[in-house]
Amino acid sequence: MARAPWAKWFLLPLPLAALFMGVYAVSGSASDCVVTTGVLVGKLFTLVAFVLAATRFSWGDRLHAAWWLLAFNMTLLLAKDVFFGGRFFCPQVDIEADSEATVRAVMVAAANVASTVAMLLLARAFRNAGLAAVASKPIHRLVKVGVVPIAFAIFIVTVREQMAGVSADVLHTFLAVVIPNFADFVSFAVIGPLALTAFFLRGGSLAWPWALLALGNAMWLFWDLATTMTHLSGVSVEVVRLLALGYTGSAGLEQWWALRVDPHLARVA
Repeated sequence: MARAPWAKWFLLPLPLAALFMGVYAVSGSASDCVVTTGVLVGKLFTLVAFVLAATRFSWGDRLHAAWWLLAFNMTLLLAKDVFFGGRFFCPQVDIEADSEATVRAVMVAAANVASTVAMLLLARAFRNAGLAAVASKPIHRLVKVGVVPIAFAIFIVTVREQMAGVSADVLHTFLAVVIPNFADFVSFAVIGPLALTAFFLRGGSLAWPWALLALGNAMWLFWDLATTMTHLSGVSVEVVRLLALGYTGSAGLEQWWALRVDPHLARVA
């Protein structure tokens, strides 16, 4: 297995986040535009990274579908922001408010279904690689399921709060509230298996994609805690969101780079 003493893309999100904070600090009245553009750039970076990772696998490889599903997820989220994100990029789009809400809800729901399936496929690598048999210590079992109660608490609180702010239409509620938050719950719940996969593969290049995915999902967990459980807002919260996008994107770049150096690793990934 190829040696990888450190991830080539591990530090990349940090200067990007620092650049965002610097631009935001001097933007003055244009700060909202800086936030919107920063999030779009972060999503575009992540999309490109996911596509690069997916192209390193052949049809039928276990992770081929996972990376393409993540790319599909990010494509829909980018399209939602471009077409409906405050009319900043596409002011010519003009549809009724109810229709717009429905389209947004469908896009977000489809994106989250794709990401949920992708995360489950990626987390299955823990079992497919035979690591479940060696993760027998109590600390391993604690890491595997330790995040689940936190993820479930976030799911319950978020659904309760968002249910109060949407229409009584059952289908719209299911698309706009239940599916996205359940997808978040799954992504947070698999942080443990992703981290354990990275731990047991440590010392080799295959460990880093899972380590970065676990770190990215942890950043999303902190972002949900900050925005939903504590109702924080402002540039610090946006930095956490950009770091979440940056680390999940870096996971894709790390996967792409490892298989570019040694294509045979795709057979064991």
